[in-house]
Order: sequence, then C-alpha cells, then structure tokens
Amino acid sequence: MKTKKVNVLITVCMFSAAVFTTAFAQKDSKKVAIKENEEKFEDTKLEKDAKFVVEACDAGTFQIMASELAKRKSSTQMVKDLADKLIKDHSQFNVELKSVAKERNITISEKLSLKYQRKFDNLNEETEDFDRVYTRVIVNDHKEMIDLYEKEAEKGEVAEIKSWASKKVSTLKQHLEMAENVRDSVREVSVK
Repeated sequence: MKTKKVNVLITVCMFSAAVFTTAFAQKDSKKVAIKENEEKFEDTKLEKDAKFVVEACDAGTFQIMASELAKRKSSTQMVKDLADKLIKDHSQFNVELKSVAKERNITISEKLSLKYQRKFDNLNEETEDFDRVYTRVIVNDHKEMIDLYEKEAEKGEVAEIKSWASKKVSTLKQHLEMAENVRDSVREVSVK
C-alpha cells in the first residue's frame, strides 16, 4: 500500500514537472528563426539582413492580426479605415518579404514572436478602451518599425533588401501619421 502511494506521488510529481516545463519552454518563433539564420549565414553579408527580414515579417504579421481584430472590435469608422490600410499595406510587405526569404533561403516564422503574441492577447482582451489601446499600440509599433527599416536602409549589406527597406520607410511614416491622427481623434472623443 505504501509503495502504491509513493508511486502515485512520483507519477504526480513527474506529470507536474512535465506540465511546468512545457509551459515555460515555449520557444519564441522569431528567436528560433534568427538563430537558424545566424547558423546558416554565419560570417556572410546575409546574416544581419536575414535578421531584419525575420523581424520585419514578425512586426508586419502583428500589424495585420491587430488590424483584423480592430475591424471586428472597433466602434469607430476611422479606426476601421486605418485598420484596412494597415492590413492592405502590411500584407503586401509580408508577401514581398516572404518572396525575398524564399529566394535567399531565409528562415522566417509563420507564428508571432512571444513579444507580439503577448501584445495581441492583451489587445484582444481589451473591451472598454479598445480604440484607444489599439491606436496607441499601432503608433508605438510604427515608431519601432520605422527605426528598424531605417537601420536596414542605412546599414544593410544585401543591396536588394537594403533598397526594399528604404522604399518602405515613407509608407511606414504615412501609417504613423495616420495612426497619430486617429489616436488623437479617439482621445478627444473619449474625453468628452
């Protein structure tokens, strides 16, 4: 009887350890792709540019998913219009990036990184101030994306990727300006 209790206790402990390990061992898909590319392109011109492609795809995928959510959850037409524009442009960006990735054998992830998955989950849980939270997130993320793209445009080593990033900076700045205007309008409405 005592042996049976010990065996049950050991089994429960092992199961608990397995669940705990699985829950905390989730791999960040972006980091996995970056590491794989670093190994693949170590000491080549493509190493840093591959990292840009992975990060830009991740950011673009988040923009698309967050904007699709905005189209469903927003009660404001201007937020929905912004979301439409972002879905259209970032979908095109990602198609182009995935084409470059395929041509250059760059590994990218189809899943969001843990960073963007958390942002998406938080946005999805938002109910009362969805429009304000969404526009704030879009503004902040576009500032980060502009920085990412400008660095690639300035310091990229693969001419095709560097040139592509450079051409997209103006579109990202337009997105930022639109998002700031919508954010400010949403703020004004919520204050009244």
